[in-house]
Amino acid sequence: MRSLLISLFVLILSISTDTFAVNVPKDCFKQDFYCSRGVIKKDPSGRKMVVVSFFATLVAENYLGHEDIVNQFTDFSKWSDYTDGAEEIDVVSSRTVSSRMQSGKRIYTQYARYFMNAPWPVNRMEIVEQSTYRELEPVGNEITAWSFKTDRGFNLKGVKRKDGKLFLFYNEEKKEYLVHVVMEVVPDTKFFKIASKYIQAGITRLFLGMFEL
Repeated sequence: MRSLLISLFVLILSISTDTFAVNVPKDCFKQDFYCSRGVIKKDPSGRKMVVVSFFATLVAENYLGHEDIVNQFTDFSKWSDYTDGAEEIDVVSSRTVSSRMQSGKRIYTQYARYFMNAPWPVNRMEIVEQSTYRELEPVGNEITAWSFKTDRGFNLKGVKRKDGKLFLFYNEEKKEYLVHVVMEVVPDTKFFKIASKYIQAGITRLFLGMFEL
């Protein structure tokens, strides 16, 4: 009985390590180092939103450490470089508005103006937003986590709300990181089903450029 329990524990531990203890789609990395999913859901108030999930594996030896990855995410001045030449999204302006520390955690405010592909007859939608990024206290086996949310007091354009989180995990055995981003977007349009694929494509392209995938 004891040997059975030990074997079961080892099996559970190996599964958790291999999957980073996060629900990655089974077919996620069959063809590439990343995958993304976009679905339409409703928030607690019944309002529709587009939920995009992005997963990517990063080879550890390409980074000085996990802070190197965090810096790529929070260096907002480089976001226009990440989308340079992309058809799905074009960040024309992005900068850090403010930065501060609270209880030992970093908080940044970002201003961004960008264009994304959109359904006909719009074809190209302009989005202007200001968002707050907060470093979170890890609650699982992630090595770092961040939340981001559009500022309510800012006059948003092209989007009514955008909230999300980024989680970063590390697999010691494979020497690789897993990036998991989940984002809820309420676009300023009634055509959610059509818009969802453009939103997913734009968000995916941003992170592909960010992590050079």
